[in-house]
Amino acid sequence: MSVVLTTDTQPEADRVAFWHDVVCRSFVPLNVATPDAGAFSGTVANDRLGRLQVSTVHAAAQRVCRTPRLVAEAGDEFVCSGSRRSAPAW
Repeated sequence: MSVVLTTDTQPEADRVAFWHDVVCRSFVPLNVATPDAGAFSGTVANDRLGRLQVSTVHAAAQRVCRTPRLVAEAGDEFVCSGSRRSAPAW
């Protein structure tokens, strides 16, 4: 069963902060920046396939960055792979 997290349930003013929390809890600690915070929307559907987490993300333009400090603070070892299916890069 999917666990779906979406900004659609949040007031516009809180969406980017909520999305940052969703991304960090779903994947790894990341910094998130958006070109238009007021119009931002995003949804993550997380599923499990054995020990593998499979996530589908639909979101407005954003830039994510994992700094050396965030890597060091995480402490866990894992592999994360992703691909962008559509939309221009920001």
